Amino acid sequence: MGNERTYDVCVVGSGITALVAAGIFAQKNFSVCVVAPPLREEIESGDIPPRHYSISASSRRIFELLQVWEEVNGVHGGLVRGIEVWGSASRPLIEFLPTIDRLSPLAWILERQNIVSVLLVAIRGLGVDIIESELISVACAEDTGLVHLQSCELRASLIVGADGRNSKVRQSMGVSLVTKTIGQEAVVAVVKTEKSHQNFACQRFLQTGPIAFLPLSDPHLSSIVWSCEPSEAQRLTEGGPFFNEAVTSVFGHKYGEVIDSRAPMSFGIESGGVSSFFSGRGVLVGESAHVMHPLAGQGLNTALLDVASLAECIDNKDVLLTYSSLRRRLRRYERWRKAEVLKMLSVTDGLNSLFCSEKIFVSLFRKLGARSLNYSPFVKDFLISHAAGVYGDVPEMVRQK
Repeated sequence: MGNERTYDVCVVGSGITALVAAGIFAQKNFSVCVVAPPLREEIESGDIPPRHYSISASSRRIFELLQVWEEVNGVHGGLVRGIEVWGSASRPLIEFLPTIDRLSPLAWILERQNIVSVLLVAIRGLGVDIIESELISVACAEDTGLVHLQSCELRASLIVGADGRNSKVRQSMGVSLVTKTIGQEAVVAVVKTEKSHQNFACQRFLQTGPIAFLPLSDPHLSSIVWSCEPSEAQRLTEGGPFFNEAVTSVFGHKYGEVIDSRAPMSFGIESGGVSSFFSGRGVLVGESAHVMHPLAGQGLNTALLDVASLAECIDNKDVLLTYSSLRRRLRRYERWRKAEVLKMLSVTDGLNSLFCSEKIFVSLFRKLGARSLNYSPFVKDFLISHAAGVYGDVPEMVRQK
């Protein structure tokens, strides 16, 4: 084919995970391209409603490595200095306040659109080619990877599928994303409240699902994620007074009246993962490989740990020379991330089931367990440190020294 380009690494996807993957491999002197669908233009033009992510300490370290942290945090970043977990009672079941300075803040709440815009500039500066073209097909053979676009054909030694839960790279590999439907949809929005959030994140577990308040830089603005039944989600996404009153009824005792809200939208919630993270010269990261309940706010953080782990396994160009050497490294990556993702899926699914159940025995167990945990600062610090993603079996680039 006349119009053919060759790269060490071709990343398919236009989200944060894809752009971070491109940046990290470019820093390691791999030749890298990103195949970005037209959605990227909508993100840059601001046509998509604001979406916020909870950023852990491990994700911050990755952004620092790419030298973009100051910009992605910016003036709009929110800090989480504490977390309250509420049930149906009038006071929190559990309060997470770190007793160790290095664990504070617990997280940062950042806007997706700003992160993407900053990363696009950064990876261009690292020499990454961003190719905007319709993806026709992908072939992940053992000898080479081929990406057929409407405008050209790409040949790569490694194809990274970071193109989300409907991944074309995964489909080309013949790998299925096996998920279970939770029976909930997540409604996301930004709300303005009468009282200040005081940089606390709050999560309340209702019988139909959890609702989380995530503090933004303005003390009266919070990003909310409300997991509820599809019929309720449909009513909530109509917005307006009904939405404001519904949110006030859940958390009015904490935040006062919801004065204003913007851009309520919803998406389906699924939980699950793939049986294999790679095939041939194709490998999966992020939601191409796994999806999880948003209640713990770990979806993006887990995806970025995928990227950091992959970059640690594929640490130099020589690994790409023969498929036998590449396969050994990809198997290591798969074993590593499969175990960690399974742990996270078990935690998020378990918490959702535990806190949303109204069975008497489960309710009693939940209250006793929460009370015991709330009076165990060492256990809470242990949980906080592992949620930060800088302890345990994590990549060297994010590990707490």
